[in-house]
Amino acid sequence: MNSKTPPRLQSLRGVLMRYLAATAVQCAIVVLLWWGALTFLVGYGVVLRSDAAAHATVEAQDSLKTGVFEPETYSSLCRYLVFSGGDPDRSVVTNMDDRHLAAARAQWRNEPGPWMLYRQYYMRCDLPDGRTCLLQYDYAMPYADPVLRGLPDFQTCWLLVLVVLLVWRSAAVTRRFACFLTREVDRLTAASDAIARQELDGPQFTGARVREFDAVLTAMARLDQSLQDSLRARWTLEQQRAEQTAALAHDLKTPLAVITGNADLLAEEALTAPQRQCVEAIQRGTGRAGQYLQALRTVIRAERDTGTLRPMNAADFLHQRKELAEMLCGPKKIQFVLKNTLPGDTVFPAQADALARAVENLLENAVRFTPPGGTVTLSCRAEQGRVVFVVEDTGPGFSPEALQKAGQELYTGDTARTGEHWGLGLSVAARVARDHGGGLTLANRPRGGALARLWVRAA
Repeated sequence: MNSKTPPRLQSLRGVLMRYLAATAVQCAIVVLLWWGALTFLVGYGVVLRSDAAAHATVEAQDSLKTGVFEPETYSSLCRYLVFSGGDPDRSVVTNMDDRHLAAARAQWRNEPGPWMLYRQYYMRCDLPDGRTCLLQYDYAMPYADPVLRGLPDFQTCWLLVLVVLLVWRSAAVTRRFACFLTREVDRLTAASDAIARQELDGPQFTGARVREFDAVLTAMARLDQSLQDSLRARWTLEQQRAEQTAALAHDLKTPLAVITGNADLLAEEALTAPQRQCVEAIQRGTGRAGQYLQALRTVIRAERDTGTLRPMNAADFLHQRKELAEMLCGPKKIQFVLKNTLPGDTVFPAQADALARAVENLLENAVRFTPPGGTVTLSCRAEQGRVVFVVEDTGPGFSPEALQKAGQELYTGDTARTGEHWGLGLSVAARVARDHGGGLTLANRPRGGALARLWVRAA
């Protein structure tokens, strides 16, 4: 039996400790390599030790103690200033540049001197002829070749190299651990997004390598199971309600037909005025009862039409809706406009009959309340992973109450806009949009008229 061994879990604290340890080890390796390279350069005479100038100055001091000043025998690392009368401004001879000379004179007078990269040290020797020789040196690693000493200071540049290497290795270790944690977080994000989209069979709740993240995925798995059970229970209840409603609609059809038939027969008889009023009241009542019965059948058909989403060509779908809209608009002298900005080969998953009914309900609603000479517009565009259908008209628009409650089944509060349609058209459209992972919103156009925006997932 081939079974994949699950990854060993580690705590988030352990991950952070490993990160710190890995960073420390990498930095230690960099320091060792850097120090080894420096030792190599010193060993092969590319650069000198930091005390080379001090040794050269001591040798010059020992030479001056004999009373002989021979600057040509001194190392170039030893800087000197010879002056007389105790006044360094009366210098006789020096090999210092202007900054080092200013520092030497300030040191002699116990005054603050110019800023120097390294601290300067001094040795004093009195010559037999009454002159004073002030020797100057510092602790730094110079190039062995005097010609190279015109380049930027070696010791400073070498320290900068160390800093760059440490930053580089620390960033590399940080990036590796950041990618690891990002993959862990991506598992949580994918699972939560799938649950939010109600794709309950898709997300995988395993594979985490951090104990805390695995606990979150386990909790999500329990949530996923609870949602599946809840959705199954809701689906079962909806199926039972639909079956009961269908049975009720079927049972009502027969007695309603009997009442309607007998009322029609009575209407053909010679009746007194009060009797005719009673018969006409029965006919009006049975007519409204028939309309309610048709409304129930519409709801049942909308609920049963939801099925498997299949790829559907957007251009063909819109062409069919255009033909219907033009047939609806023609008798009322209403102009229909189709605005399609989708690519011609756009395909998206949909339950064709249900989505067609939803868009047609929006179009029928717009045509019903658009006066002759008005315009109904159907727009379709892609927007952030969605296919969006927008139906606009130049009618009276929605009242504030309708904007809040329209889409609820059997809502009839807005007589100016909803009239005698019992709120079923918009409720069916909203239900179909939700079944396609989208939604339905209603609004009024700034320049007058209603706007219904229905969107579905593009993939």
